[in-house]
Amino acid sequence: MANPLKPIVLYPEDGSFSPPLALELLPYGLTLNKILINGDGKTHDIVIGPYVLEDHKKSRRFQNTIIGRYSNRLPVGNHDIEKGGSKEVVAPIANENTNVSLHGGPVGFDQAAFTPVDSINSSKLFTQKELTALIAHAPSATLFTHTSPAGDQGYPGELFIEVIVALSNSSRTWDPVTRERSLGSVILLYRAIVRSPNGTRVITPVNLTHHWGFNLDASYALPNGRTPDIKNHRLFIDAKHVLAGDRTLLPTGELVDTKSTTFDFSDPNPRTIGERYPDDGGYDHYWLFTSDTPRQPAHVPLKGLVDGHQDLITSIFSSTPRVQLISGKSDLKLLFSTNQRGVQFYSGGGLDESGTRKRIHGGSEIGPGYPSSSAAFLEFHAPHAAFLHAFPGATDENADTILSSDELYNHWVRLEILHTPVDE
Repeated sequence: MANPLKPIVLYPEDGSFSPPLALELLPYGLTLNKILINGDGKTHDIVIGPYVLEDHKKSRRFQNTIIGRYSNRLPVGNHDIEKGGSKEVVAPIANENTNVSLHGGPVGFDQAAFTPVDSINSSKLFTQKELTALIAHAPSATLFTHTSPAGDQGYPGELFIEVIVALSNSSRTWDPVTRERSLGSVILLYRAIVRSPNGTRVITPVNLTHHWGFNLDASYALPNGRTPDIKNHRLFIDAKHVLAGDRTLLPTGELVDTKSTTFDFSDPNPRTIGERYPDDGGYDHYWLFTSDTPRQPAHVPLKGLVDGHQDLITSIFSSTPRVQLISGKSDLKLLFSTNQRGVQFYSGGGLDESGTRKRIHGGSEIGPGYPSSSAAFLEFHAPHAAFLHAFPGATDENADTILSSDELYNHWVRLEILHTPVDE
């Protein structure tokens, strides 16, 4: 294919000479390299990243890349799985340490060159009815595909993936009460099917996400050149439990009540991330969303899609946000909606100034990189290791994340960006 580091730029089709929102994509790792916004007459990039594109290949930092085949941490070894009478063995490969396979294994999707497709109408996993509904809301969209062969990183079945990345124009006018104005939305739509080389029924675990890291103040580099941290950002998560983990952060299958703890971000008037910040390196935990908000299924019968009976697009643009990230300094608010069961919030404790950082964030080609706690990574996916645990409250049939060859993997995330002008 063409150079996988050649940027693809999306703009909302609103006719603006200087659009309030733009997105730069790289086929390599399906990287959301830049999310550029302009609400105050200045350009800001709200995701972290290296100074030059080539640095994405030099080291594996998971900065705004897709993650797969399976998000987060799995125990190394052979795991028997079964669904609908089909049986397989999943064998995650060690890469974080001898007992843990992280983000898909040694060679995950973050290192794959996704193939851009000329027209989203060439999609095999979205119906024309769905594509028409999507374009009506988000006219700027591009389609990417990738095929993961059977046995890739220890996972059974050939996985064929399509991802649509789209931008929508502002969905609302300026609100005179909240003084908020929408700058538009970024929409990620993931679809996948699993196939057997010999055409028989096959099953495999699938749990995709984007490992995007946000800093709404990063374009305001401090006088000493350091990137501001995200501890002054306010965070809301519609969740009352986090997954319990062992000392290697592998889930135990238990849930921990967050009420009155450092993990409680459920207050509608969000507190700052820095308030009650953990002393042991910050946050790297999975919050399970409350179940009182209807959730679109993550697995859909494949026959229904082929017959044209499924229309899963329209509700994306009317769903209630499950996560909010707010900065008082840049007057920005991010609203996240999704059909996934929860979010992994990682506060960037492992960032250690190695590598480089973007010029717009005060960086240079010789470093240093981003310091600790300078990004809020919000990764929307099902509970990690869900096919190995019966999590309390996870009673729906999709909770185990095992996809069969008669099903479609259906996952979406919408990020809406709001700005509050200081001069109004």
